[in-house]
Amino acid sequence: MSAGVHPKSIAVDTTGKYAYVVNEGDNAVSQYTIGIDGALAPMATARVSVGRTPISVTVDPSGKYAYVANFGGSTVSQFTIGADGALSLMSSASVSTGVLPGFVTTAYAVTH
Repeated sequence: MSAGVHPKSIAVDTTGKYAYVVNEGDNAVSQYTIGIDGALAPMATARVSVGRTPISVTVDPSGKYAYVANFGGSTVSQFTIGADGALSLMSSASVSTGVLPGFVTTAYAVTH
């Protein structure tokens, strides 16, 4: 199973059922289901396009959204995560960033 050209980063959704890999060389995110044995299997739509030279991916704490930092495009691609784990571009597909964003991350609130 190929992850695409020059895979750079991986994120797992909050349920532990889906994984997303950014592929710097083909400007795409590969989408996988995670089996009960931990094995990855490509989703029906194996790849979605993102901006130029993606380098990092993250899933927000709610598990509803994913974001990809596009180093060469100075943008962040924005996705909703469907019930089946599939990524769909938001109506505002990307937002501009500063020059050459290196990564994206999300913060988790901790309550005691």
